[in-house]
Amino acid sequence: MADFDKYVSCQTLVNEAYSDPLRWARMCVMNISASGKFSSDRTIEEYARDIWDVTPNYDGIPSPSEQPLAPSADVDV
Repeated sequence: MADFDKYVSCQTLVNEAYSDPLRWARMCVMNISASGKFSSDRTIEEYARDIWDVTPNYDGIPSPSEQPLAPSADVDV
């Protein structure tokens, strides 16, 4: 609880930023665009190369709207 006052001060700044949708959206986009690869991405890439001796595939996964639903006995399509 020693840093509670700092937490409250910071939360006040967050609340102010969030109350301005354009500012909040810009901050979100800047945050996302500045993020690097996740460490799990790097780890899987290293496993693929160094342990499994395969070439990683960087093709994107199509969105669900681009793929037809597979027929299923449990789902009416």
